[in-house]
Amino acid sequence: MVLLSIVTVTYNSREEIKTMLESLSDTIDFHQLDAETLVWDNNSRDGTSIVARHAIDAYPHLNLRVFQSWSNMGLSKALNRMIPEAKGDLILFCNPDVRFDRSLNNLLKYVRERPMVGAVPEFYNPDGTLQRVINRRIATVARITMDFTAFGRLWLSKLWPWIRRDYAYMDRKFHGPERIEQPGGSCLLMSRQAVQMLTPFYDEHFPVLWNDVDMAKRAEQLGIQFVLVPSARIVHGLAHSTKTIRNPAFITMLFYSDAGMIGFARKWDLNPRIPKERDVSSH
Repeated sequence: MVLLSIVTVTYNSREEIKTMLESLSDTIDFHQLDAETLVWDNNSRDGTSIVARHAIDAYPHLNLRVFQSWSNMGLSKALNRMIPEAKGDLILFCNPDVRFDRSLNNLLKYVRERPMVGAVPEFYNPDGTLQRVINRRIATVARITMDFTAFGRLWLSKLWPWIRRDYAYMDRKFHGPERIEQPGGSCLLMSRQAVQMLTPFYDEHFPVLWNDVDMAKRAEQLGIQFVLVPSARIVHGLAHSTKTIRNPAFITMLFYSDAGMIGFARKWDLNPRIPKERDVSSH
């Protein structure tokens, strides 16, 4: 069986996927890893799938396969359809706007020895500064209010600034592999065993946003833990999946709608003022 499957979903990601595959190729080649790479393109309009297919011959040791949909079905649905195609003992979920370096092998070593632990690297911005917005603590009413509402950002955060900073581990120094509560899906390595326990990996009710938050909640119930391994590092462009959608109002609606934050809060009973459908129908 293949050691590692790298899985990514693209949408209008021509330049990003080019850089990602180039850096991944260098890493895989340097460590002589037995790997495969799966790219699902969500009907990009900028030639992303063409760039990805050209990489099949350019980087043969990536064992690259490119899947194409005829509509943008969203991240969750596309990822769920790719997982059964993955053959690796380890599965690395990543966004196309990441740039790998050779420290990726530290992540692989950690998860190979701990199949019930998912691991993320330390994230860096393109300018070399530390990026602490992807991995978070589990969402609660207080944390959501502080971080995702105007009232929380403009007023409450002035009274209790530590809540927002603690939510995203902004002041945490990771000196070695340490547990985190909710990993972002931008670069997450898990064993096949753990991934299969989470079938479906992403709840398709959350097509683009809040799917990784929901996954972390379900993983917690199954006894799957997550850690940040600071000896592994990647560069991350940040928010690529939302930047490629040209309608900002649609993204805002999606984030705060039943397919985003409101749906997440309802599903996990985070706010008793948001009734579930069964509660409404019972009255």
